[in-house]
Amino acid sequence: MIKMSCVVNKILPLTIGGLFYIVSPALYAEEVRLHYTCFVELDNQEQVISQFVTSEKSRRKFLSSIIGKKVFSPDGVSHSIVTNVIECITKNESFKNDTAQGVDRTTPR
Repeated sequence: MIKMSCVVNKILPLTIGGLFYIVSPALYAEEVRLHYTCFVELDNQEQVISQFVTSEKSRRKFLSSIIGKKVFSPDGVSHSIVTNVIECITKNESFKNDTAQGVDRTTPR
């Protein structure tokens, strides 16, 4: 009886640890953050490049969720509200919109 409890005490933690190891990557996969660079129009009629981060889970609602968000104006002090999303790209993409390409070249990162 004593030998069996020793085996259970050694195997049970290993089994639980193994299950945690198998399940934990799935938990982390849900936390993937997506970084977007967007060409947006502000409430003061300016068109600027802004950076946004969203989760993989809310990617579908992302574009509509940007409208109404406050972003810093190019002066870095004042902020304005996004009224229109013209184009968004991921890290390895380039803007297709010619105006966005020009603004992107002059926007510091």
